[in-house]
Amino acid sequence: MARAKRIWAEALGRWAELWVSVYLTLKGYQILDRRVRLPACELDLVAKKGPWLCFIEVKAGRSRAQILTRFHPSYQNRLIRAAAQWRARRGYGTDQLMRFDVCGVVQGLWICHWRAAFEGDHAFNTDLI
Repeated sequence: MARAKRIWAEALGRWAELWVSVYLTLKGYQILDRRVRLPACELDLVAKKGPWLCFIEVKAGRSRAQILTRFHPSYQNRLIRAAAQWRARRGYGTDQLMRFDVCGVVQGLWICHWRAAFEGDHAFNTDLI
């Protein structure tokens, strides 16, 4: 039973990432990378829009609140380290404007996009909740 749950969760995650990448592309984002495995953690999507390099975490859930509760400080730390690793590998300097976004797929259909969901100082944007 646990294996079936993992397979279902993996399929749902892949579908959510595809859905969000289409949504972001329609909003003018250029998708640079998907599902990048790095030593710190996996980055779901990396995109560029205007001057911003955006590291986008995709989550699926039953509600906005459920999705937002998954971003505790230690998880944010791993995402920040992974973003630094990605930038170093791709040759982006520290002067590049960057932000961390969260895209939630609520009930398998509705996309909520929280821009600059947290900062490099790990403080989650409480205006989102």
